[in-house]
Amino acid sequence: MRSHGVPNFPDPTTGHGIQFTSSSGLDPASPAFKSARSACKKVLPGGGPGNAPPPSASDLHQALVWAQCIRKHGVPNFPDPSASVHEGLFFRGVGFAVGAGFNPQSPAFRHAQAACGVGPGGSKG
Repeated sequence: MRSHGVPNFPDPTTGHGIQFTSSSGLDPASPAFKSARSACKKVLPGGGPGNAPPPSASDLHQALVWAQCIRKHGVPNFPDPSASVHEGLFFRGVGFAVGAGFNPQSPAFRHAQAACGVGPGGSKG
């Protein structure tokens, strides 16, 4: 993405995938972003968010259970999963429309992940 005109595109983080929110300064609707995404989708598993096959009902259910656990363990505003999210936090093709203020490195989220697992499918309860 960076070599195709999106110099501030973030690296993926372990357990968090690729994140870009409105606060990152990236505009997925911009011509440069669209062009880079088109040029780079061949190197992403499933073509990346929005290009991968929709998650299964089982994947969405696991993601919902995980989101509920995250809320229960200290992140009360964490969103439910959606197959139609194009910006936010992604795990295995399931998106969570986290707001611009979401910090995956925050102590509250890290605590919740310790209790619930790093992402959907790794839920501890």
